[in-house]
Formats: sequence, structure tokens, C-alpha cells
Amino acid sequence: MANTPFPTSTPTSPTQPRSDTPSGSASIGIGSSTGNTYSHSVNDLHDEHNATDEQVVSAAQTAHKLVDRAAERLSPAMDNLKARADKASSAIHERIDHLDEVQQRWTDDSRSSIRSNPLTWVISALAVGMVLGRLRSGR
Repeated sequence: MANTPFPTSTPTSPTQPRSDTPSGSASIGIGSSTGNTYSHSVNDLHDEHNATDEQVVSAAQTAHKLVDRAAERLSPAMDNLKARADKASSAIHERIDHLDEVQQRWTDDSRSSIRSNPLTWVISALAVGMVLGRLRSGR
């Protein structure tokens, strides 16, 4: 036997089937110095692959069912939330429209009053300006 860094129990050829596997199936084996061999036949690997595929499909179907159920349960709540948001939005827009009307009315009333009594408004503005000037100057 040649001096190798990894001892093997018996030399085997990779193209010949091992004697410890059923006839007609290939194997994947790892030999060790103690003679333990770990092997899986190609059929076993194929069966494991099919089982894994079935598990993935089953998990995906379960996930789809859960998402559908959650969507069914959340749909009424989302509709309720949307209706409440629409109602709040309408109330805000109504309030804004009302405030715009009030502002326009006050502006119109102020213009009308200033046009009808301009001298009174000029004297009032001068008086307010003098009071504010004295307060700022500290006299």
C-alpha cells in the first residue's frame, strides 16, 4: 500500500458500485480508517429531494391560505378606517371653507368701514403708532 496522508480501509474505484449497496444503485461513500462508511443511494437522495419539494409546496400553500384569511379579516377594518379618514377629511375641508368665508367677510367689512370713515381710521392708526413707539422707547 502506498504511503498516503489519508488512509483508507479498502481501495474502491469511483466507477464501480460498492459491494455494500443494493444492486442497480450507485452510492456516495466516504471511507475512514475505522471502516465506517456513510452512504446514500441515488434513489434515497431523489426521494429526499421530492419530499423537500412537497414540503416547500405545502408551506407555500399554507402561507397563501393564511394571507387570504388575513386579507378577509382586515378588509372590513380597512374599509372602516378609510370611511373614517374620508369623513375627517371632509370635516376639515368644510372647516377650511368656513374660515375662508369668515376671513373674506371680515376683509370686506374692514374695507367698507375704512372707505366710509377714512379720517377716523388714519387718526386711529397714528394713535396706535404713537403708543407703540413710546412703549418701545421706554419713556
